[in-house]
Parts: sequence; structure tokens; C-alpha cells
Amino acid sequence: MKVLSNLALWVLCTFVLHAQQVQPIGLIRNTAQSFNGYTLFAPADYTTTYLIDNCGRAVKTWQSQYVPGQSAYLLEDGSLFRTANPRTNRTFSNTGGAGGRVERYDWNGALQWGYDWSGTTFYQHHDAVVLPNGNVLLLSWDTRTREEAVAAGRKTSLYPMNGLWSDKIVELKPIGKDSAVVVWEWRVWDHLVQDNDASKANFGVVAERPERLDVNFTNKTAVVSDWIHFNGLAYNAELDQIIVSSRELSEIYIIDHSTTTAEAASSKGGRQGKGGDFLWRWGNPAAYKRGTSTDRKLFGQHNPQWIAKGSPGAGNVLVFNNGDERPDGNYSTIEELQTPVSANGSYAAPASSNATFLPVGSVWTYKASPATSFFANRISGTQRLPNGNTLICEGTKGSFFEVTPTGANVWQYRNPVGTAGPTAQGSSVSGQNVFRCVRYAPDYAAFQGKTLPVGAPIELNPTANMCTITGITENATGSIHDGMMRVAPNPASDASSITVYFSLSHPQRVNLALYDMLGRQVLVLLDTEMAGGENTVSLSALNTSLSSGAYRLHLKYGAESQSVLLRIVR
Repeated sequence: MKVLSNLALWVLCTFVLHAQQVQPIGLIRNTAQSFNGYTLFAPADYTTTYLIDNCGRAVKTWQSQYVPGQSAYLLEDGSLFRTANPRTNRTFSNTGGAGGRVERYDWNGALQWGYDWSGTTFYQHHDAVVLPNGNVLLLSWDTRTREEAVAAGRKTSLYPMNGLWSDKIVELKPIGKDSAVVVWEWRVWDHLVQDNDASKANFGVVAERPERLDVNFTNKTAVVSDWIHFNGLAYNAELDQIIVSSRELSEIYIIDHSTTTAEAASSKGGRQGKGGDFLWRWGNPAAYKRGTSTDRKLFGQHNPQWIAKGSPGAGNVLVFNNGDERPDGNYSTIEELQTPVSANGSYAAPASSNATFLPVGSVWTYKASPATSFFANRISGTQRLPNGNTLICEGTKGSFFEVTPTGANVWQYRNPVGTAGPTAQGSSVSGQNVFRCVRYAPDYAAFQGKTLPVGAPIELNPTANMCTITGITENATGSIHDGMMRVAPNPASDASSITVYFSLSHPQRVNLALYDMLGRQVLVLLDTEMAGGENTVSLSALNTSLSSGAYRLHLKYGAESQSVLLRIVR
């Protein structure tokens, strides 16, 4: 009898444990403080890419033959650009971040262009982006033989059994539907330094050459082929620069894209005159022997990017700091960095021969409470939104959430798609990982002239909810409105040209104020009694000069209030 009781207890505990592991999927939270828009994501082990609204309803999907490899973006013309992994390359296909192919689909899902970047010595991985001229920048592994490694000054003890993989960035010009030509290339291998062997190339004092990569530096005790592991890149059109992230070395780097390929292989040329050498690096000063492990700030980070114009912090760098191997415990953070960049795109060098690159620390950090409740040891990403909130993809859990500048969670969604496709609510999901997610505003160019239906949740047997879109939507004339309140033109180049339209059920006092995206009041535009019915307020008398960016117009009348996102674009 006692044995049966213990068995029953074991079964009960096992059932409870299993039940606790089944997490809610689909929409978990949507509040009025979230930034309304459409979120794009590509489940890591599935071939469909999804675009959802803030209620977690799919408004658009694209179908590929292949799983992602790994990033996906919605372009301004309404086309989907994604990386893909055909899983046919024996050398690289099963490595973390493997891709091998880039694809572009039109709005209706037809494949416009597809190109394989895959061979025995090179292979696309992790990320690729489309440049303003239509060319494609991609990350590529770049294998090196033992002889090449030794000639470059790499220690023989650091040469792996499976060979050494370096990294490079390649720019492709698409041709037709399935071809491309290389028009630019930058290789890590051209920018090395080493203090191991004076008889070999790249010899020098590592601490005196921070613009180059120490070919013998590693954070690991084990010797691995993929010793750099670039995992994300972004492009800044205004500066014509590229930012790239190395997971294994826990550093991010900025390089000049204005060079020719020959200049990119050297230390001269380009807009900054430094060729392909690092203009700036940050995260782990020990990598260039100007610090120790205690000075390390990044831990296996992903998704470095410049914050876009129109969003608070524009021009700063945002990065998902995974926190893998963090000395005070495993937890992730989001870091916002103000780089020491000048108006012409140059970067302040360290102040002395033993100083490190600025900044000393982040200007803003998101850290959960408790810290260990937020941790993704790999993949993942982040994005600053126009209203000042920050979107976060906790990739290993397939969890997307949005936080305010003070860290409040105002929107949350969990990927319901696993290796077998959409899963029913209440079921466990196998293969829930998502490399990254990106949110696009309702007035994003891709949506102009398009019909976005009110779709259905992706998950099967979804939980009923009363979700409504509480942010902005777009009407037929292109003006942005929210309920009974409308503002036009919006965006506007001149604040004095703006007109606000709203309706009152009866005469009452009205307060109209302008706030920045951190919730600070800029000025009160109106505070007076207004008649019932339709009302119009012209801001033609606005005698203040508003800088470019996002603001929020807040209308309060009685116990009611409404707000509209306003963009000033000069």
C-alpha cells in the first residue's frame, strides 16, 4: 500500500511539473502604453514568416521552402527579405546561425530573387541586410588552412582539428532572379595583429593596435573553429558605416563601408582614411590588452544597431547583451551606448596608450527584476520604438515583450509556432526559438496602398480575449487618428501646419498638451471650454520650433482622454 502511495505521488508530481512547463502562447499582454504596429518574426525551425498586429493576429504570412538562416526584414516596397538554410552544406549547415541563402519575396509571396552563398570555404550565416541601393550585405564564414593560420601568427595550439573559420562581410548586387555579383568585400583576416611570433605576419604590440584584431585572443578554454562568430550586422546610411557583433569575443565593431574592396583590405582610404581597420570597438578591452576580465561589459551579445531617426536615442547604439558567462550570474540586459562619434563620422580614440574605447558605460539599461528572470544565452534581439519603448526578443523562449523607459512591461507575446507548425493553446511547443523580431509602424512605407486584414491568432484553439488596438491606426487619407481624434498632416514638416480634429458629446473643458516620448510635457496647447459636436483646433499659432522626432498629442475632456502619435520630420 505504501509503494502504491509513493507511486501515485510520483505520478502526481510528474504531472504537475509537466503542467508548470506549459507556458501560455500567443498574446499575453497588450496595453494602451504599447507602441501600436506590426511585428515580423520567422520561427527558427519553420518555413513561414509571420506579420502580426498588437493583438497577436496574423495579418500577413510568407512561405519559403527553407527554415530561416536567421534574420528577416520587411522592406519599404512591401517585399520580405530573409536569410534561409537549405541544410545541404555538410561543412556548415548544422552550425549555430547557419544560413547559406538569401531570398526576397514580393508582398503577395512570389519569390523575386534567391541566391545561394554556400561553398566549402565560405557560407552565409546569421544576418544580411538590404542597402538603400538594393545591394545586399551579408555575413560569411571564411575558412583558413593551418598553413595560413600559422603564417598569420596564430598559435599552433589554437588551431582546431576541424579547421579555422574567420569571418567576412560581402556586398552582393542581385542580378535577375537567381544571380549576383560581389561588388565589395571586407575580411577580418586583413586586419590582424599578434605578439606571438616576430617572424610571422601581423607582428606588433597588441595594446598599441586596437584598430586590429588579436589573432590569438579567445574567451574560451576550448579551441573552436568558429572563433569569432559574427552574429549580427547593421548599416548606417548617413555615416556609410557597418556595425558588427562577435559573440565569441564579446565585442562589437564599427567599420567604414565607403572604401573600395582594395582599401577595405588595407589601413588607408575611405571617408575616414583608415581603410578597413576598426573605427571603434566596445565590450571587452581584454581583447586588445587594455583591460582584464573585470572590464568586460558584453557577454555573447547580439543584434547591435543604430537607433533610427525619429526614436528617442537616435544615433545611439542598442544591443542585446545575452549575459552568457557573466561573472555575477546568468541574466540578459539591453544596453544603449552613446558612441564617441563626431559629425563627420570619426570616433574619438582612447585618451592614452592604456585607455579603452568610450563610453565607460551605458546611457540606458534594461534589467529585469529579479535579473535572472530574463536570460537568453544565445540568439535574441532588441529595437527602440518611436514612442520611446523598447521591443525585446528573448529568442530562446520565443518571447517578445515591450518595456517602457522605466522598465514596465506593456506588451508581451509568445511564439506559438514550433517545428511542426502552429501549436494549440495549452500544449507544449517544441522548437519555439526566434532569432529576432522587428516592429513596423502603421505608417511604414511598406503598408501604403496595402490592405491589412484583421486576421486570426496563429495558435490553434486560442484563448478568447477582449484585445483591441489601443494605439494609432491609419485612415484612407493617410492621416493618423485614434478613436474620435484625428491629426493632419501627420507626419508634418512644420508644426504650425497641423490641425487637430475631435468630437465632444456636449460642451466641456478641454485640455490639449504635447509630450515627448519619455512622457515629459513639452507645452500646453489648449485649456478652455469647447462646444459640443465636431471641433477643429489649428496649431498655426504655435510659435515654438519642434525638432524632428516623435511626440504625443494628449487630449483630455472630463473623465475621457485620447492621444495620438505625432511625427515631426524636417
